[in-house]
Amino acid sequence: MKLLTISLLTTALLSVSPAFAQNEGTGKVRRLRKTKGAKAPKTPKSPKSMTPDSLVALVQGSDVFGSVAVRSSLDGSALLSIDITGLATSTGQAMITKGKSCDPAGDYDETPHLCDESGSVIGDIETLSEGERSVSKSAFRIANGCSKAENMGKTVIITDGTSSVACGVL
Repeated sequence: MKLLTISLLTTALLSVSPAFAQNEGTGKVRRLRKTKGAKAPKTPKSPKSMTPDSLVALVQGSDVFGSVAVRSSLDGSALLSIDITGLATSTGQAMITKGKSCDPAGDYDETPHLCDESGSVIGDIETLSEGERSVSKSAFRIANGCSKAENMGKTVIITDGTSSVACGVL
């Protein structure tokens, strides 16, 4: 009688729960291990120096328009990437200034923005052609000693070598 009861309980347990299995031949019941599913690959963390520290300004003037991206580094320097169209000369300059507006009636200022007085803030731009359809895709490093936060809200001015032709706020 006891054997029949144990046999019925074992059969009932095996039919209800897939977590148990019966070894063939011995009649013993064993508990099955849970199987682990495939883990999703971990996303690599970027190093601190690779965190996004970029600012972008849309620069425009009467004939010149484009963008200036400023990528700050930990040593106080910054990489300026210039992508503009319409510069009338073959060369020009770009600089970050203390101004906070491109409106001459507002906080417009052409004074270079330096956080480290021994730094530099002006870089040269070269164009692929002159005139209305000129294109410049220049990049250069400046060392104004400013962080991203200190450059934020400042203006970028593009000159044609003699006067300002475009402006944008970072």
